[in-house]
Amino acid sequence: HSPQLRAQVCRELNRVRRTGRIPLRWQHSDTAQIDKQNEKEGCKAVRLINTLCPIGKCFYTFLWRSGTTVKQDFAYGFTAGRRREQAILIQNVVTWRLREAARCSPPNQKKYFSHVATLRDVSNAFPSPKFTSLSRAVDGVLSGDAATLVKTRHEQAFMVIRSQKGPWVRLKTGCGGMQGDTIMPSQFDQLYGAKLKKVIRKRKRRGAVILAKDPISKRKLDVGTTGYADDIAETKLATDRETRQSEINQSNAEMDSMLSRIGMAQN
Repeated sequence: HSPQLRAQVCRELNRVRRTGRIPLRWQHSDTAQIDKQNEKEGCKAVRLINTLCPIGKCFYTFLWRSGTTVKQDFAYGFTAGRRREQAILIQNVVTWRLREAARCSPPNQKKYFSHVATLRDVSNAFPSPKFTSLSRAVDGVLSGDAATLVKTRHEQAFMVIRSQKGPWVRLKTGCGGMQGDTIMPSQFDQLYGAKLKKVIRKRKRRGAVILAKDPISKRKLDVGTTGYADDIAETKLATDRETRQSEINQSNAEMDSMLSRIGMAQN
């Protein structure tokens, strides 16, 4: 691009940053409809992907990255320097070691290595959180004018949804963020990770976690819980069927309670 165009874009970005007035075009999104292949009908069968202005996406990304995000021990999705294969590896190693410990133990000790694995998934993760919850997540990363501008991204978002026959409707969103926006994965991770950490803390207090010492930091970490984005895998010890079912029920109740407070729910 020409130097004149680059200078004009730079002036516009500086103006937005200085005045706090966001161009409406940045907040307006057309949408692509993706079939979820989940055997459901109507809106539940469709995922909306937002097609946003690239300059606006770059501007908000610059602001977001100027803040400090928290990297949770159990989080492997939307986290820099980590891969989903790590979450899978941890679960495989933990369950393998439990099976081997049971195999090598005397018959009367094998039950202490009996375990149960559960997989959790959040329904419509990005579009669901309350605005107030997303805004609190932003406040944990940014402050001042930068936080105010980033909150505008979800608080003043509009989507155009089209039917296959041609008609369209323009809607003001009432919750959640825009899937397809660069900052949304990290913003969701800050919200969801902080809440999940509180759930894990409750389980630690009642001894319902599998702990191992990190060889580098020497900290004891819960290696039974790993997360990739909104997908959670949990491995817990359970000596008998009644204990397994009780732990699953209690974990479900804790997750449901946590998610309901921020406008979300499990599948």
